[in-house]
Amino acid sequence: GIRFESLSGSAAGQTGVSWRNWLPRAGLRWEMIPAFRIASFVNFGRHGERLPLRDLAYGDGKAPVGTVHRWTGTRLPEPGAAGAIVSRVGPGTGGDRLFSQIDPDVKRPYVDQITIGVESRPRPSALVRIAGLVRREKQLLGVENIGVPGSTYSVIFIPDAGIDHVHATDDQFVPVYNRAPSTFGTDRYLLTNPAEDESTFVGVDATLHLSTRRLFLIAGGTAGRSQSVSANRGFAADENDQGVLGEVFINPNARTFGRGRQFTERGYTIKTAGAYRFKKEVTLGIAARYQDGQHFARLIIVPNLNQGAEAVRAFANGRTRFTYTMTMDVRLQKGFTFGSHRLVALADAYNILNAAKEVEEFSVTGPMSRLTAAVQPPRTIHVGLRMGF
Repeated sequence: GIRFESLSGSAAGQTGVSWRNWLPRAGLRWEMIPAFRIASFVNFGRHGERLPLRDLAYGDGKAPVGTVHRWTGTRLPEPGAAGAIVSRVGPGTGGDRLFSQIDPDVKRPYVDQITIGVESRPRPSALVRIAGLVRREKQLLGVENIGVPGSTYSVIFIPDAGIDHVHATDDQFVPVYNRAPSTFGTDRYLLTNPAEDESTFVGVDATLHLSTRRLFLIAGGTAGRSQSVSANRGFAADENDQGVLGEVFINPNARTFGRGRQFTERGYTIKTAGAYRFKKEVTLGIAARYQDGQHFARLIIVPNLNQGAEAVRAFANGRTRFTYTMTMDVRLQKGFTFGSHRLVALADAYNILNAAKEVEEFSVTGPMSRLTAAVQPPRTIHVGLRMGF
């Protein structure tokens, strides 16, 4: 098959985006052994990404603008403590149409995805499936600072003692970019398709599905690896992600070790869920999940740069990760019927094993580096009634 999409948008009276795309797809399925209903399959599809309205703020005279200054005070608030302007920030124009704009030739981001696998339905109530997935995103959107390119920065190298701070085997010098004062306030932003901005993912997914009159069971496991440019420094969903507009093509310090593993990729995961319907309208349900820890990079804080203090990655996201997490949730419910009405009493227990694995660490170089900053929420029990009319 092939799909045609026409997509356009703009802020009122501003340069906008207009995309026309043909998106092909194809699939092949082969029933290899009919007796056990064993089949192999391969699918290919190209999918165009949506156009978030926030992206149209670039070039919009009514969108927010601001200025960044060096802070020379010692407390907040402190009148007159803001020093000279360092940079202008968008996405709006502030009345200067050249300050922030959308590339008239900006292209639509798209993803090519290939899935190949084998599955079996030995009986109508059972399914076993294993599949491999390859995904590649191209023409991703990014914001470039064409007024202050990376060539205007000077490079210095600072020593870093490595992960263990003891052995010299991983000692290194990390590049840091110092902005020239002559470029302060000359920023100009362009929403475009940066040449080096693309993302890849490869993975394997295994699934078991069983359903009978009383039992429902599903179990699955995944293994995957991603590679892409992180939009911002940090490990949060709006930082270590390739799908948001960030600082990576604006500030070269955000580009140091910028290509790595992404927020959504957890390495290995196992998920199971099941429910059993006992007699007298009693149902027990269990859901359990394991996943590898979130990827992150240790940050080095570099003071006394011309533009102020900056955070720089000591290595790419994915060289270290937080501790794995594992949870189990349970629901027990009992139904009652009163004439035409139905009442259900239920009890939910979240994290019933009361696991307290860390979900976040201090990621900044220093005495607190790699200390636990957050753990899983504790066991929680909810009791309730549900009535249908």
